[in-house]
Amino acid sequence: MDNEKRNLNDSANGAGDAAEMTGWRKLADKFKKGVGIKDGSDVKPMLTYSSARIGEQAALRVSGAHYSPFLTYTVGMSAGHISQMAFIRGVWDAIIDPFLAIFMDRTRSRLGKHRSWILAVAIPLALSYIMRWDPFGWVRDGTAEQIFMYYLLTGVLLSTTQSIFTIAYDSMLPTIAPNYFQRTQYNSMGYIFNGIGQVPAQLISSWMIGIRSTRDYDWDLYPRILTLVVVCNVILAFFVIFMVLTTKQPSSKDIPPPPRALFTFFYGLLDVFKNRAFRLFFWSYFFRLFAAVWNNGMYFLREVADRWDLRAQLQIVEGLEIAAFPVNFLITKKHGKQKTAKLTTPLLYVYYLLALVLNPNSPRAFSTVVLYLREACATVGTSGLGFTHDNIMPDVTEVDEMITGRRRESTILSFRSFINTMSTSIMTSFVGIIQEWFGVTDDTTENHMFTARAYHIHPKLDKIFGLKLLCGVLPIIFIWLCQYTLKKYKMTEKDHELIRRVINERHETGAAAVTPEEKKLLESLSGQKWEKMWVGTREDVSEKREPELTGA
Repeated sequence: MDNEKRNLNDSANGAGDAAEMTGWRKLADKFKKGVGIKDGSDVKPMLTYSSARIGEQAALRVSGAHYSPFLTYTVGMSAGHISQMAFIRGVWDAIIDPFLAIFMDRTRSRLGKHRSWILAVAIPLALSYIMRWDPFGWVRDGTAEQIFMYYLLTGVLLSTTQSIFTIAYDSMLPTIAPNYFQRTQYNSMGYIFNGIGQVPAQLISSWMIGIRSTRDYDWDLYPRILTLVVVCNVILAFFVIFMVLTTKQPSSKDIPPPPRALFTFFYGLLDVFKNRAFRLFFWSYFFRLFAAVWNNGMYFLREVADRWDLRAQLQIVEGLEIAAFPVNFLITKKHGKQKTAKLTTPLLYVYYLLALVLNPNSPRAFSTVVLYLREACATVGTSGLGFTHDNIMPDVTEVDEMITGRRRESTILSFRSFINTMSTSIMTSFVGIIQEWFGVTDDTTENHMFTARAYHIHPKLDKIFGLKLLCGVLPIIFIWLCQYTLKKYKMTEKDHELIRRVINERHETGAAAVTPEEKKLLESLSGQKWEKMWVGTREDVSEKREPELTGA
């Protein structure tokens, strides 16, 4: 009897556990359905792939927030010399990035095309962030030329390692998330992890560094900044290595590489632009970043708004961009990837127009309200436009494969890194030159190691006019060009499914069957005639055997 009771109790407990598990499973299924995760999709790869964003954002935010003022007000460099360094780094990246991408696409490894590159660069990337702060004081007492060369070389080292990581990381997404909306889910998880790294880094930086004025940047503050930078970059290295070891990617070990002729390298870069979807993404992204690069917030706060003491708080507001992501995700899920940009881009016009209403003699309360309003508009506007670009970026790789028959994720997505370099380095240096033309200099900084130069382009044009031109008028022109170009990008989820279908048919049977309407649609998306595309040709594949791809 005791055994029978025990068995009955065990059965009841088992039934209860099963019911409880069923309840949790139903709850999990409802959650997955609510966010658009289809049956069979696994959340774990999304978590592991996105985890690298924690360290990256922490390192970027801390280093980016204080590095330019550090060079200007602590080291004593002029805007002109900083611009020269940015220009040289930009030229270097523009030369090396496409070749890095081509080598990645030709990589044969059990880990896949991209993971081995990320693993190799994880620690050098973190060290590069640290070294550019001269942690050992090698050139603090050196000559002007030695100081310039040290910060230039460490900047080039950082640019190179960062390019390798960015290109390889972005290029992983189309291979580990082949479906249209699945990529949005991965990017959305990335936004969450951005916030996990970004917001705490902003708060800790504001608490630990406590900058209220440019006069606060001195060598007494340097140990605190360096300590924070080192900690953030240890976190960066840890999460990048963790991501590589836990995120699987198909092996590329058995895929034969294309010919290695030098001419093929250059041709491979040029024929990417045959892809109309890529061209629209390229120019829209290009104009977006060029709109942002003109807006030099540091000088604007100091010279026009006269509110440098709000810098830390405004950076925290900027870091809250993550808060807009759930709305962007739901809009994308229901209305497509282009909708968020259409709804939020008008806020960027407000952001740039508000720059024109401020003056150094504006009432303090008025300037404070306007600055917070500007930052709120920028945060929401940038989040929507950025979300659209992040989501359409991987899809252009399938259009390229439809045209060429090759998978070239790294080559295509390296152009995003190229545009980032163009905007943050080459164009930043150009902006620095324009600032000096208008008399935006650092003459008030004490103990300059370099002499600031001021070349006014006209006696009646002062620095306030110049900063408003750079922060208000020119960005509006570029953001309009960005919006106009993006409107021409028409790909939908059904279009992407059609592209994948014809690619798979061409691989499997040697020919792809399409209706006249489908042919017209594919020609519109690709910008190429059907007969000139790889999917429009025929091949006997009866004896052809594709190499098997296995997850590492």
